[in-house]
Amino acid sequence: MNPNNADIPLKLSRLKAILIIIFPTIILCGAGYYFVKAIQLDRQFDKYFLIICTSALILTMSFAIKNGIKTIININAGIVLTKDGIKVNWGLNSGQLILWQDISGIRTRNAFNEPPQILIFVKKPDKYVTEKIGFVRFLQQLNLKAQKTPLVLTTHWYEMNSDQIFILLEDKINTVHNNDLS
Repeated sequence: MNPNNADIPLKLSRLKAILIIIFPTIILCGAGYYFVKAIQLDRQFDKYFLIICTSALILTMSFAIKNGIKTIININAGIVLTKDGIKVNWGLNSGQLILWQDISGIRTRNAFNEPPQILIFVKKPDKYVTEKIGFVRFLQQLNLKAQKTPLVLTTHWYEMNSDQIFILLEDKINTVHNNDLS
């Protein structure tokens, strides 16, 4: 058991990272093959259409492979539950420390065809949105409008399943809030 003030790391899954490298690599090889075949076509419309489609597929799969490699390199990243709050080291909220006293509640979201998510509701959501810049800020603003919180943790990359992470977060939040009331 961890003492209340000890850090609790939630690590990323190495197996999931390896799978996210293997499957896109297979698709990337197939797309490369069809890209070469498309260049050799005689009909112009089919040729350019296939070149554009396979190029988009190659870029998408390359991005997925890059993310898988990044996950393997940063396998100890993820979420760390500290005495001050939740330190997020992966994903959209990467680099943020969500203070325990700012958290007003949490909820899970299991939408069809989407990975499980944990929504962290805070008292001042605009504080967390303004910390980010560019596209990440835009995505957090979308989360704020759609989910009523900018802090959405996607849990499919972690070693623990979303229910275990949720219970751990809920217990820690309740412990911290009960200590504040005492």
